[in-house]
Amino acid sequence: LAHITHEAVEKIGGIGSVLEGLMTSPLYQHQVKRSILIGPIATHLAIDSEKRLGEEGRVLYSSIDQIDRASLGSRLRPVERAFNVALVYGIRTYVESASGRTGESEVLLVDVFGVNPDRLNAFKWRLWKTFGLDSRQYESNWDYEEYVRLAKPAFYALLALLEEKDYPCVVMGHEFMGMPAALATILEGKEK
Repeated sequence: LAHITHEAVEKIGGIGSVLEGLMTSPLYQHQVKRSILIGPIATHLAIDSEKRLGEEGRVLYSSIDQIDRASLGSRLRPVERAFNVALVYGIRTYVESASGRTGESEVLLVDVFGVNPDRLNAFKWRLWKTFGLDSRQYESNWDYEEYVRLAKPAFYALLALLEEKDYPCVVMGHEFMGMPAALATILEGKEK
């Protein structure tokens, strides 16, 4: 499962609690072999490269910090170049305090600040043409704009991370922020 969420790195509220519960649930772990949390990253903030995925995270790839511990550059760099984004990928550990159960998820973060405007506008046009979603009405709302910018690079980075055995992969959009990526998956994901 791929979860599009604003709480990919830290638990802020309800979605973070749900994700913690899922990732530490033995039933979820038995049924779902691979979970990837996808969200945006704010690279303009000064941060220790090892803390990009939170206190319980391990960075395996970060083009921002020139880290490639998992030899993913050949798979992720083409996505970064195509969309003019930076990607951070790694593993996050969850510990459910009441029960002491643990779990892990993969985390994929996308820096959306410099996204390719031509590709972004083409995506917005397809959203309007296919779903009647007029992005012009919401472009001044960063919550909307950020997740529309995230959608296509996240989709293609997800494809780059998946192996044939990982299909089918279900993309879940948590709250309204996940909707653009879910729509991108509908538009682009027909072959998988």
